[in-house]
Amino acid sequence: MLYIVGMNSFEQDLILECRKLAIHCLEQYGEFYPFAYGIVEADRTLVTIEPNLDSEHPSSSEVINNLVESFNTLNKEHHFLAVCICADVKVKENNTVQDAIEIRLDTKEGVTVNVYLNYTIENSSVTTTDAYETAGSFCFFEH
Repeated sequence: MLYIVGMNSFEQDLILECRKLAIHCLEQYGEFYPFAYGIVEADRTLVTIEPNLDSEHPSSSEVINNLVESFNTLNKEHHFLAVCICADVKVKENNTVQDAIEIRLDTKEGVTVNVYLNYTIENSSVTTTDAYETAGSFCFFEH
């Protein structure tokens, strides 16, 4: 079970959903394009955010920029309570480069954090480290 101290249940739900889909994609394909979720304020339902892309093989930064645009458009209808973007990244730790799942979380309540899960893949099976967090790099809401 993944648990980040100080997070509400809906924030934990976003993190868990990201982890679940990221691991599934890593086990199936060995990588994944960035994806995103939002929690609707009114009923706290989870919404999958789909990018609207023109090219077949966009860069991760193109996908992330498009997901942010999608959040801006959809927020008018859904009034999000929390949003997150999940990406497959490389992190430098102790002078070595590690693969990691990065979850950029921002909430209306002011929680802005990046959560990382370093991972390895062996025989199509993903193993992750304990989650750690850093200051957030995704600020969707005005705080």
